[in-house]
Amino acid sequence: MIIALTSQGASPGVTTLASLLGWLWPASDARRRFVVEADPTGGVIAARWHAAHGLTNEPGLVDLAAAQAHATAVDLASLAQPLADGFAVIPAPPRPEPCGASLRALNERGADALAASDDVVIVDGGRFSPTSPALGLLARAEVVIAVGRPRLEEIQRIPSLAAELRSLRPVVDLVTVGSDPYDPSEMAAHVDLPLLGVVADDPRAADGVRVDGLAGKRLARSDLARSVGAIAGRLAARTALPSSAVAESGGTA
Repeated sequence: MIIALTSQGASPGVTTLASLLGWLWPASDARRRFVVEADPTGGVIAARWHAAHGLTNEPGLVDLAAAQAHATAVDLASLAQPLADGFAVIPAPPRPEPCGASLRALNERGADALAASDDVVIVDGGRFSPTSPALGLLARAEVVIAVGRPRLEEIQRIPSLAAELRSLRPVVDLVTVGSDPYDPSEMAAHVDLPLLGVVADDPRAADGVRVDGLAGKRLARSDLARSVGAIAGRLAARTALPSSAVAESGGTA
């Protein structure tokens, strides 16, 4: 199953949100979680968390694309780098050329395989573009999340983003980062998207995630973690597998 995140621009923190969703996914949900960095402009997770978590660019998106080209089923765990129990990331290369080439190589077959997986595959789609090579992943997502800040310039741009996303996938939700200067509920009504949740505008905690990774005690107690944890809980409830399917898949965390 794919949950995809994207934005219209203005750097609202899509990569941070995608990573925190995987990390804060409810422990009661036994599904494994994988964050796939699919921003065509290049990845940042490996460089960002090399010091804190020892991440590198390999294995990553390039390996996923290559493996998918030669197999009908791929074990995501063998292509990912673990960060916590049941949670791992698949980083993208830092330069746009290999990142775009890998996303194009995944094509429909790779996107279909990820969508059919019983794992939770959280796709960081970066900034949206109608020509993005990540569109195949967004089109096969169970939920697409438009991320933005409740500011006038984004309120004016998100309706066009919503229309583009709905042309790919009907289920599109809004997540806002912060609640100023406009009320997120009013923003959601104006852009005609259901409001999935509001991420706390907590720059100190967000900076900590970018520099120190996910292990800091300050992060666990932060407004940022609490708000993203609530969103993760809603997503887990909405996308839960039937208990019989969990049992058949092994249900390992």
